[in-house]
Amino acid sequence: ERLTSRNFDRTKPIFLFNDGPVTMAAKRGGILFLEDLDLPSQAVIERLNSMLEPSPTFALTEDITSHAEKGQLDITLSNQFQIFASVHQEQAHQILKLSPATRSRFTEIYIPAYVERDLQILVKSELNKHKVHINQIDSLVEIMFSLRRKLRDDPEWKLDNDIQLLFRWTDFITSHHQSIYIVDGVFVGG
Repeated sequence: ERLTSRNFDRTKPIFLFNDGPVTMAAKRGGILFLEDLDLPSQAVIERLNSMLEPSPTFALTEDITSHAEKGQLDITLSNQFQIFASVHQEQAHQILKLSPATRSRFTEIYIPAYVERDLQILVKSELNKHKVHINQIDSLVEIMFSLRRKLRDDPEWKLDNDIQLLFRWTDFITSHHQSIYIVDGVFVGG
């Protein structure tokens, strides 16, 4: 009804554009971390290439409230703007789904996958920081990793890259270790 009204000003947009994380980091000169950069389509990633040039810019074409003559808002990035990205390769021989143009704009750092022993040390450290009794930590970690192995070995669960889940589980245990019995927290959190 409002759009068909005679008093409706058709020169003004009917919605407002809200800046997302990429636009905010570009405008404010912050840090932008793009996790799993190899997952979106190449068209999306190619839009970011201008941000990785020696004189970086960002063309915002979606903001129709912009009064630029080209129909887009060109944002010049400040010297404080930094962009980081990650990709997750299960095996070293996997081909990255990134164009050579995108890859050439980043410094690639290869980090080997965590082994179970590394993860156990990290979980023990986290439990220790949160005042879990030192004599319980080893048995808790053993229970957690025993359950983790069973789930990873079960083909129904498909848990190949479960590190984030592991640390959410640890966070649940440390957040609730005073309100419920700690072993119950291991099973409830799992």
